[in-house]
Amino acid sequence: MQQNSSPNNNKMHMSYYLSSTVYDFFFKGVNVTTTWGMVSLCLGLMSLSVVMEGFKVARSQLMKLSQSRRLGTSRYGPSERVRFHILQTFLHLIHLTIGYLLMLAVMSYNGYFTIAVVGGAGIGYYCFSLFDLPGKLLGTAAPAPAKVVPASEDFLHPTSGDKTAALLPEGKCGTCPDEC
Repeated sequence: MQQNSSPNNNKMHMSYYLSSTVYDFFFKGVNVTTTWGMVSLCLGLMSLSVVMEGFKVARSQLMKLSQSRRLGTSRYGPSERVRFHILQTFLHLIHLTIGYLLMLAVMSYNGYFTIAVVGGAGIGYYCFSLFDLPGKLLGTAAPAPAKVVPASEDFLHPTSGDKTAALLPEGKCGTCPDEC
């Protein structure tokens, strides 16, 4: 039977605990035994969590850029689409890797790690959501354009023959209970 070098014989905690000593963090032999070591590790996890939020916003902004150019007058050529796809794939892989590392740290059940990861995600969201604030406040879906109905004899309701003059949402005539 192999003997472990860790003082706690690699006992895995099955509930949250608060301790400034961690043995075999991510890899065998990576031990944190001092308070400053734990503070440094928590600051590193917090920074990693902030970076993860940054990658999430970068991917979102890149996707919006590609969609806005697709809808605009200029179109992407095949080489530009391939470059965008490669960049999106690269950012996705980095985001996924950081996410799994943070999940592994949280699953060690050390309360300090969980606080650092969640706090870093909150700080990152606060900092990076400013880039996407108008979309979050106004929503991503634009409201239906209003239809101006002229008050002339050219416009008559299809069933009642009434003249209507109003600013109405698209698909409404103003006199029907349902859409026309």
